[in-house]
Parts: sequence; C-alpha cells; structure tokens
Amino acid sequence: MAKVKQIEPIQCLKCGETHPKMMQVGPMIFCGVCFKIEFNKNFDATGVDSKSKTYRYWIKKYSEK
Repeated sequence: MAKVKQIEPIQCLKCGETHPKMMQVGPMIFCGVCFKIEFNKNFDATGVDSKSKTYRYWIKKYSEK
C-alpha cells in the first residue's frame, strides 16, 4: 500500500525563504537560488554566511568528508 504524508511548506535551510519548488539534498532543503550557489562549489565551512545554525552545522559536516 502507498504511504501518504502531508508536506508542509518548509523554509530554505540557508536563506529561510519559502518557495513553491524547493530542492532536497539528503535532510537539507534549499530554495533554487541557494541550491545553485551551494552545489556549484565545494563544501567549505569557512565563510558560511547564514543566520541558520542548522545550516552551518550541516555545511561543517559535509565539508569534513
């Protein structure tokens, strides 16, 4: 049987904005603009400019790999 779940509008992990279309990478959700910015470069925890502590945590985790 198919699983059903309700999806609530969720904010971008980096900028905090909500858009009709969001990008999910693992547990992280990004708006299209932030997704293009973050995934056109290597992960680097230095210089992360975000108000989100959660985002800074995930960038640090991914940059350690």
